[in-house]
Amino acid sequence: MEKWKDVRKKILSDQKVFMEYNRLPSIDIAAQIINARSKKGLTQLKLAKLVKTSQSAIARLENGHYAGYSLKTLSKIAKALNFNLKITFMPRSKAS
Repeated sequence: MEKWKDVRKKILSDQKVFMEYNRLPSIDIAAQIINARSKKGLTQLKLAKLVKTSQSAIARLENGHYAGYSLKTLSKIAKALNFNLKITFMPRSKAS
């Protein structure tokens, strides 16, 4: 039986898989914004008004392909939703 480390290395050796794997933090941030907004019963438009931005800006932040998040914007969203913002540094995974 192969060890997870070896299986993971083999899977991540595929460039497309590796690129998608490294995109996961953006997907996670987007999902957290969507979940927090939904829990508060807010539409994108209502959240946008609370954050003093546009609905299209909220839609962009909720898109898993977006990677331009700023701490300022995330802080505004967290405050508007009555959440705390937590930033965590984690070691990067390597394909090799």
